Amino acid sequence: MLIVAADGQFDAVVERYRRVLETDSRLEGPRTVLERKDVRLELVRASGVPDALPGEPLLAQSYLAAMTIQVDDVNHARGIVESAGTETRSTSDGFFVSARDAYGAALYFAAR
Repeated sequence: MLIVAADGQFDAVVERYRRVLETDSRLEGPRTVLERKDVRLELVRASGVPDALPGEPLLAQSYLAAMTIQVDDVNHARGIVESAGTETRSTSDGFFVSARDAYGAALYFAAR
């Protein structure tokens, strides 16, 4: 899950989720990542959205921006999505659907 947080509130939001997940944070490019067991939470400052989600608009200062859906067969999932007329973009481990096309948060599809 990718959460955009207002620049002025970012550190407090990261700290809150860090305490909830009882883990340390690390940077991956413009994203701050918190991981514990099966949970991966990514946070990005509102000012970092152009780098974290190229081509996606900044919808608000804070919002749920994207989710990752793990699938058994990425190519099969992509075929289903594209057969419905939805544009996709390749990522390092799957594909991406814009929030505009997903009617809400952007979607990353990745191999399980």
